Amino acid sequence: MVYFDTNILIYNSIEQDLNKSVLSENLIKKAIKSGNFAISSLVLNDFIHFELADKYCEKIVTFDSDYKNLQELYSVKIEILGKKYE
Repeated sequence: MVYFDTNILIYNSIEQDLNKSVLSENLIKKAIKSGNFAISSLVLNDFIHFELADKYCEKIVTFDSDYKNLQELYSVKIEILGKKYE
């Protein structure tokens, strides 16, 4: 089995970085055709969460500082709460 993380699904669904988009799509197709595609419910949930938030929300609020890496991929504002939990 080949386990795919959320960012592979994200890059497959957007066209911001053509190389990553094409590579993600090819890897997913290959894994599906060979019966080796695997994702967790958490990955699926994260992907749906970002896609819906980007389409319907103004902002995502989180404690997870890793979300800052996704800001360039989405138009929704991502607010990361600091240690003082603003």
